[in-house]
Amino acid sequence: MTAAGDQDEALRFGQWLELVERARPWLGERFGLDLTGTPEDLVPLWTAAMPVLAYAPPDEPYEALPAWARWPEVVRPGRIVGALSAATVEVVGALAAYHGELLRAAAPPPGVRWEVLHHPPEPFADEGRVVLARPPDASGYSAGWVNPLNDLFVAAGRQLREPLAPGEPVVGKDDPHRLRWLFYNRLAALS
Repeated sequence: MTAAGDQDEALRFGQWLELVERARPWLGERFGLDLTGTPEDLVPLWTAAMPVLAYAPPDEPYEALPAWARWPEVVRPGRIVGALSAATVEVVGALAAYHGELLRAAAPPPGVRWEVLHHPPEPFADEGRVVLARPPDASGYSAGWVNPLNDLFVAAGRQLREPLAPGEPVVGKDDPHRLRWLFYNRLAALS
């Protein structure tokens, strides 16, 4: 990576950590909820967020997105992020940050931490993205990770999708338990 790439990565990661710090109070105020910092928050939080995520306002310029959302792997033509406004991306990011913090608190020892994933010698789909990762193993690389931001963009995308065929449901659309399901699914992946 170049020096400019390192600076961009440091900026994205720093802004992500700032979002992590403010996600819980911001989401509570945004949706009028008293968030307790427990997985029980996820059903009312997702229920409140679903209508916001079901509306796709006009696209905004790439530069209007927060730095943490401006990764080539996250924002490409045709991907869901390109169909969301900066304000909606901020909601999705805050949901992912809060969801991730709940995972971080619940992960079994030795725990997980936020980091930018670099996993040579094989590149992975999450390469260069902020993930929750287990501590490195003897090889020096993380033994496992989850990507809450990607999970939330996929879940938000399901709120925008129409069925592929009449009468065929979109898995996860309008499901108030979807975020809680993701929590326990990802927690199992970190165990």
